[in-house]
Amino acid sequence: MDAWIQHNRQHPKMDGWRVQILSTTDRQQAELAKNRFKSQFPGIPADWVHEKPFYKLRAGAFRTRRAAQMFVLELQTDYPGCYPAKDPNIHPTDFLIEQ
Repeated sequence: MDAWIQHNRQHPKMDGWRVQILSTTDRQQAELAKNRFKSQFPGIPADWVHEKPFYKLRAGAFRTRRAAQMFVLELQTDYPGCYPAKDPNIHPTDFLIEQ
């Protein structure tokens, strides 16, 4: 039990939401989209995850679906297919400040 407690203290994870920008089977396309997104929104963390066979580019870290949806509204012009995606593995320090 002590080992489990210590592991969770060192590697805390929380449920939250991210915005999925892109899903593709082409890693290079995912990298290009990530770089484009980061140049447009330098203060928002973005990275892709590989869930075979797809590379999924996700951005931000929000505590609620509503907060993620608000960010989707900002992105829809440049990324029309983006949507909120549930993520159970967000480190507590990654969450963006919500207003």
